[in-house]
Amino acid sequence: MHRKRLNQVVRLRTGRVQSEVNVSERAIKLMLIGIAFMLLVYLYKVNQVVGCMETNFLL
Repeated sequence: MHRKRLNQVVRLRTGRVQSEVNVSERAIKLMLIGIAFMLLVYLYKVNQVVGCMETNFLL
């Protein structure tokens, strides 16, 4: 009987930890998506500037 109660407590604890891990994973995924989006925008702007400089040098 005592062991069964311990197992229930452990299961509750692990369930709570699992939900916290899921939330942190979602936050990390959102952060990674945001960083990737910012990098894409940054590279796009850099390419525009480099393209303008190249056309200016060619002219």
